[in-house]
Amino acid sequence: MLSATYKRIGAIRSVCMLLSKSITLALMVWQNTQPVSQVELVDQRLFERSRSLVEERLQLWNHRKQNVQLEEVMAQLMRVAPEHPHLLELAIYGALAEERIGDVQSLWQRLQRQAPNHIATRRVAERMQLSAEQQQTLAQVELYYFAGRYDEAQRLLRALYPEPPITLSTAILYWDVIGNAQSREQAIGGLRQLRSWYPEAAELELAIIGHQVAIDAVEPEVLARLTDLSLNPFYGEQALSLWLRAFPSLTPDAATLREVNHLAGYYPKHSEIARYRKLLLARQNEVVPEQQVTGDAQPQVTPEPEAPVLPDPWAAFDSAVAAIEAGQPGKAELEMQQLIAENKSTDARFAYALILEKLDREDEALVLARQVLAEDKGDGVVALFERLTARAAQAEAEVVAAAEAVLAAAEESSEQPQRQNSNAERYLWLGYNLADRDSTPGISSLEAKTWMLRYSSSFGSEQENRWFVQIEPTKVNAGAADLSDSYWRPRFGTGLLCDDSCPTGLWPEAKDSGVAVGIGVEWQNWHADLGRSPIGFSESKWVGSLGYDGDIGEFGWGAEVERRVLTSAFINFAGAEDPFSAREWGPVVETTLGGSFNWDQGTGWGWWSNLGVSRYAGSNVKSNQRWYAYTGVYKTFYDTEALAFDSGLTALTWGFDNDQSQTTYGQGGYYSPKNYFSLSIPLSIYGRLGRFSYHVRASFGQSESRLHAADFFPAHPELQEEALALTEQTGITPVFEGGEGGGFGRSLSATLEYQVTNHWYIGVAALLERSEFYDPNNFTLYLRYDFGGSRRAPNRPPYPPQRYVSQPWWD
Repeated sequence: MLSATYKRIGAIRSVCMLLSKSITLALMVWQNTQPVSQVELVDQRLFERSRSLVEERLQLWNHRKQNVQLEEVMAQLMRVAPEHPHLLELAIYGALAEERIGDVQSLWQRLQRQAPNHIATRRVAERMQLSAEQQQTLAQVELYYFAGRYDEAQRLLRALYPEPPITLSTAILYWDVIGNAQSREQAIGGLRQLRSWYPEAAELELAIIGHQVAIDAVEPEVLARLTDLSLNPFYGEQALSLWLRAFPSLTPDAATLREVNHLAGYYPKHSEIARYRKLLLARQNEVVPEQQVTGDAQPQVTPEPEAPVLPDPWAAFDSAVAAIEAGQPGKAELEMQQLIAENKSTDARFAYALILEKLDREDEALVLARQVLAEDKGDGVVALFERLTARAAQAEAEVVAAAEAVLAAAEESSEQPQRQNSNAERYLWLGYNLADRDSTPGISSLEAKTWMLRYSSSFGSEQENRWFVQIEPTKVNAGAADLSDSYWRPRFGTGLLCDDSCPTGLWPEAKDSGVAVGIGVEWQNWHADLGRSPIGFSESKWVGSLGYDGDIGEFGWGAEVERRVLTSAFINFAGAEDPFSAREWGPVVETTLGGSFNWDQGTGWGWWSNLGVSRYAGSNVKSNQRWYAYTGVYKTFYDTEALAFDSGLTALTWGFDNDQSQTTYGQGGYYSPKNYFSLSIPLSIYGRLGRFSYHVRASFGQSESRLHAADFFPAHPELQEEALALTEQTGITPVFEGGEGGGFGRSLSATLEYQVTNHWYIGVAALLERSEFYDPNNFTLYLRYDFGGSRRAPNRPPYPPQRYVSQPWWD
C-alpha cells in the first residue's frame, strides 16, 4: 500500500515518468550546445522575451496535465534556452526514476552552477534531501491524512520539514494537514504564498478554496472560479464537489445567485445543482421582508435582485463559430447552452439554431427555427427556416426515391422473360437490434444499437438459390470510464504506467458509429458473402466467407473459410483509444477455417458437429490462435403444427494459445481460456397457430475452464518491461494470473412472429445469457415484407434477422 502511495508524493516526480525519455534526448542535444554563443547570435531582449513566454507556457501546460503540449513546449524551450533550470530539473527526476545515480549527481551539480537560487534548484534540493526512510514517513503522513488522523500527520510533517515545503503536491499536503489539525486561516495563507511560484496550478486553487469552503468564507468571485474549474477535464469533478459543499452556507444575494445561475447553465440536468438553486431562491424570498405602506401611499413592490446583464447572443455566436473552426464542437455547444440558460430572447435562439445548423444537427435547428419564426419574421430567420425545410424535404424525397427504386428493381426482375422467377421468394426486412452487456462503464461494458435493412431473393429454377444485400447503421457506446477507480485504472489501456499527471475522473463516453454493408449468394452447394464492418468506425474491416456443403452417404459435411470482426467488447468491435497515452488498439478480426459433419434422416433423431481453427489479429493487439470442437445430439419428442418439443445434449470445447480477455493496451477484450469444456441440455418449444408463430428455447449447462497467465501488455514488450520496473511503485505485478474457472450457465431466448397482413409480418426476439462472468442481453424488433403475399404462412419456427457483421444468415 505504501508503494502505491509513493506515486502521489510529488506532481513533478509524476511528470518525469512520462517525459524521462524525451528529457534524456533533450539533454544529449544540450550537452553539445554552447549557451553563450547562442545568446550572442540574437538580440538579448528578444531572447529574454522568448524565454519568458515559453517558460510561462511550460508552467501552464504542466499544471493542466497536457503532456503532449508539454513536450512541444519543452522542445521550444530547448531551442531558445537550452540551459534553462526547468529542463535540468525534469532531467534529474527522469534520472532518479531510472536510477541513473551518476547522471543525477552530474545534472545536480550543473543545476547548482547554472541557477543556485532558482525555484527548480530548491525543489530538487528538497527532494534529494529526503532519505528512503523519510520518503516512507511522507507516505505514512498521507495515509494518516486520508484516515483523518491529522494530529499524527502534523507531528510527522513538522519533523520532516522544519520549514514548509515548496514542491507543489507536498506543500498542498502539508497545508491541508495544518488546516485540519490547527488553523484553516493559516493553511490558506501558506497556500496563497505558493501562488507566485505556481500561478496556473489548478490543484493549488482548489486546495485554497477547499479551506475557504470549510470556514464558510466563499465569495462570489471564488464561485466564478470554481465554475471555470468545473469545466476542466482533470479537475472538474473536484471543483464541482466543492461547489456542492459550498451551497448550504451561501448567502442568497444577487451576486451569489448570478454565479449559481451561471453554474446551472453548464449543468442544466444536474439534480443537486437544481435542488440547491431552488433552496437559495426560497431563502431569498424569506429574508426579503414584505414592505407595506398605509394611508394614501401606494404599495411598494419588493425590489428584485439586481438583474445581470444578458449575454450578447452574437458574441456567443462568434465564439462558438471559432470553436467549431478549431475542431471543438463540444465547446461550441457549451457556449450556446450557457447563452440560452441566461438569455432566451429570439436573437439568442436564432443564434443557437445557426450553430446547430453548422453542427449538422438540422432536425434540432429546424425545431428551434420554427419557434423563433412564430415570434420574429426577420429576413435571416425566414432564410434559415427555408434552408432547413428545403433540406429536410430533399432528404425525405431521396429516401422515398431509393425505396421506389428498390421496389421498381424488384418488380422489373419479376417481369423478366424467364417465368421461373415469377415465383421467387423475395423479402424486405427492417429490424432494430439492441445488444447490451452491462459491466464496467467505458472499459468492458458495451451497448450496440443496429438498424438492419435487408433485401433477399431466390433466383434460378430452384428456390434454394438465393442472394441478399444488407445495410446496417450501427452505434456503439461503452459508457464513460472512471479513471479514478483504483482497481480499473491500472487495468485499462496504459493506466498502470501512468502517474498522477494523467487524466482522472470520468473520461468522455467511448462511442462510435458507422454503417456495415454486406452482400451474399447461396448457389447450389456453395455460399459466399463479402462486406465491411461499420464504415465510420475508427477502423473498418473487410469481412466475408466462402463455403461448400455436400453429402457422403447418409452424412452431410461442409467446409468454410470465414473472416469476421468480433463484437463482444468495444475494444474488439470498434477499437479503443487509450485515455492515458492517445494510443489506439483494436478492432480484432477472426479468420476461421472450419468443417462440419451431421446426420439427420428425418426420423426425429439427429447429430451434428463442428471443428476448426481460428486466428485472431488486430491493430496493436497480440495475435492469437484457437482450436474448437463442438458436437451434439437432438431428438424431437413431440411434433404438431401448434406445438413441438425438442431436446438433446450439447458438448463444446475449445482452447486459445494465450489469454486476450483483458482490457489493457494490447489485449483484445475477448474470452480466451487455455481450455474450455461445457456440457449443456437445450430445450426448445415452438409452433404455429394461424397467423402466430413462436419459439422458446432454454439451455442449462455446466462448464470448466483454465486460463493462461497473461502479460498486461502482451503485444508491446517495451511497455511490459516498463511495467515490471514500476512494480515496487505501483504495487502491481503486471501479469494477469491464470487459474481455473467455470460454473453453472443458462440462457433463455424467445421469438414471436405475427402475420399482420398478406404481405407484412412483425416479430420480436430476446436472448438472455447468464454465466459466471458473462451476462449479455440481446433484443430485436423487426418487420418483414413478403412480396409473394398470402401464399406463405409465418415461419415455423420463426427466426429474427441477424446482424450481418457478426452472424451472416440465410432466409
